[in-house]
Amino acid sequence: MMQCSCIANDNFNFIIEYKKDYLLLIDKSEWITSQYNTKLDTIPLKITNGSREKTIDMRVGGTTLINYCDLPSDNGCGNDGIYEFQVETCGQIFTKCDVVLIHIMCSYSKLLLQYKPEEYEDKVWPILREIEFIKANSRICNVTKATDHYMILKRMFEHINCKC
Repeated sequence: MMQCSCIANDNFNFIIEYKKDYLLLIDKSEWITSQYNTKLDTIPLKITNGSREKTIDMRVGGTTLINYCDLPSDNGCGNDGIYEFQVETCGQIFTKCDVVLIHIMCSYSKLLLQYKPEEYEDKVWPILREIEFIKANSRICNVTKATDHYMILKRMFEHINCKC
């Protein structure tokens, strides 16, 4: 029997959990395998960040550990950015975009600890709003808008001296 699985109902989906030195990509896609085949264990996952790309093996229906240094980036060890994740199976290409904000979320945590709750509306809310704009735009693969908000957010963090 040949190993072959397809994504059903165009349901290519995953969750990303952030850890200190790596992220976990938890595959929640809807996979089907015909009675004449055996289930795929892994499938090539192409990860693109701008003009940079890498391909890794993703565990089908499982959890894949991705070191930040294995993400395609211009600084050699992963960076914040809008990433496109793509698999090809059964003659179809499935794409999902998501944002990885390793450094931004670290800075945001520092910011939360820096201010009193009564100062959040003026100091924290504008930062959180930009983070949510980035996330929303990246999920619909609107890379240009997400990048615009990311650049705004970087400038905001530079002004409050809250980098990681």
